[in-house]
Amino acid sequence: MNQKNQITTGNLTFGHILSASMVGYQYSIDTLSQILRSFNLQEMLGTLARINLLLQVSEGFSEEEKFLKKTFCSDDLLNKIIHKGLVEGFMFTRQSCLRLLTESACSSDINSKRYLDKIDAMNELATSYLIVNELITAEAARIRQDIEVNIRKDLLVGSIPTLEYAIHPNFMHRTVDLMVRSKEYSRILSKIPSNIDVKDVFYKATGLTIKEYQYLIFNIAAKYLLTTRQEILKNEGMVFNFESSPHITSLYDKLCPHVSISIDVLRRTAQKPTKLENEFRLWRQYPLVSLTKYKVICIDLGFLVDKLETGMFWIIRDELKKTGESKMIFDLWGNVLERYTASIIKRVINNQKSPKSSYIVSPKFQQKAEEECTDIAVCDKDSLILIECKASVLSAQVKLGGDFRDLREGLVKIIEESGIRQLWEAIQKLVHTNIDERKTVEGIDISKVKRIYPVLLLSDNTFASLYMNWFFKSEFERLKKDKLLMKHLNIVPLTVLTIAELEQLEPYIKETPFQIHIDRWFAQFGNQDHLGFGAYLQFLEKNEYCPHEFMEEQFEQIKTDLQVYFTSPDDK
Repeated sequence: MNQKNQITTGNLTFGHILSASMVGYQYSIDTLSQILRSFNLQEMLGTLARINLLLQVSEGFSEEEKFLKKTFCSDDLLNKIIHKGLVEGFMFTRQSCLRLLTESACSSDINSKRYLDKIDAMNELATSYLIVNELITAEAARIRQDIEVNIRKDLLVGSIPTLEYAIHPNFMHRTVDLMVRSKEYSRILSKIPSNIDVKDVFYKATGLTIKEYQYLIFNIAAKYLLTTRQEILKNEGMVFNFESSPHITSLYDKLCPHVSISIDVLRRTAQKPTKLENEFRLWRQYPLVSLTKYKVICIDLGFLVDKLETGMFWIIRDELKKTGESKMIFDLWGNVLERYTASIIKRVINNQKSPKSSYIVSPKFQQKAEEECTDIAVCDKDSLILIECKASVLSAQVKLGGDFRDLREGLVKIIEESGIRQLWEAIQKLVHTNIDERKTVEGIDISKVKRIYPVLLLSDNTFASLYMNWFFKSEFERLKKDKLLMKHLNIVPLTVLTIAELEQLEPYIKETPFQIHIDRWFAQFGNQDHLGFGAYLQFLEKNEYCPHEFMEEQFEQIKTDLQVYFTSPDDK
């Protein structure tokens, strides 16, 4: 398979992406604009949003792909696909939906009377997908055919958009996890001592409490999560009406500026120049489009649910920026991530069967009480896991700009200023060969420890991209060059986890200790360092699926809370 073609599919699929040149079609941005100019803008937004939602809530990409091809492709186009042996290729992906939505916002006519109700019009939509797939592929990271390390660099850069816009097989579970996580973040925020009143800052920026903001997004997202395939195909349930809960319609009015854009303003916003064609900042910022004052359509469910975490962060950050205090939010968010991670570790270990591991949150060196060893330590009979949590954020330009030098600079900042260097320094202090240089932590008997497992836990899913594990692990090994460590110890290679991956792993740690999973991860995938820990999680879920009781219980509670919250006082 062509690597450049593979890494820009926008779905985690096992087929290649179909593009215009592959079926013998001429393509250009002008051809695309000409096609889209003839269509009605609202019709295009609605149809493309339906396709995007269908892909996101689907349980089988191949089935939906076949259905969409049959619906939108003419017999002539289908025959070309078959004749060229491209039947297993994917034409419809989340990434191509988002690109086509952007191009439609720029070109389609709000007053056009042409709708997608005839085969020629539907076939032109299919052709548009082929063209945007060609454009996305052409703009993807270049693969330089020279030494292996450079190929790895390009693959690292090129795989980030794939992960950013991929629709994972467990998309629904990940969405539920994010809804629960954001609720937990809000709970933790309310308990952290801070120089800033987060609740006050958020209310000042939005006119909403954090709980109101979350519940409104929960409610909109839940509607689309629960929309059935049949309803999507019939174009039912695609419009959300704020008047469905009249007693809180005014709250939706306050939410709208932060998550939605009017169809009138959409055109000029979409036409503003952007450095990155496929960054989709427009839809990240406005995952909802307002059709009327009270009716919206969800353009992208994934971006809407992201608002629960990233939206809350940026709203607070932008408000603090007005008073020159924006840097404080990064420390605060790091504290939230650390506490949330600790809550998972505590829950897991407290529910483990005997003998249990033990954990220490914010362990301090006894020789210097204020100096923290690491964020979390997990101790077993002869093993020690050291976890460093970092709420690191990479800008869109760094993540999606396609330049390894910019990306490396951003990653090195994480290594040098936090995370990896802190882990290595903590290990050195615990197990230095010179006893005078060695430091101790209450609850850790280093003389009994045979294996130390360094774990870097990051907040952004970007860090689960291909070759990210290789990059961080290589940098950690570089730091280990001048090691002065006790001889009986084995320092396991660095494990990089995202918070979403730790959530996914939680139910499995109840039965099998954390370090055993790390051992199995290296045993099964250690020689494939381009893969992240997610590869092991996919293997785990496929072979021994374990329900996530905490997440399921919390999501059920969210649904109950929503039902109560959105019930009119007259109906109670």
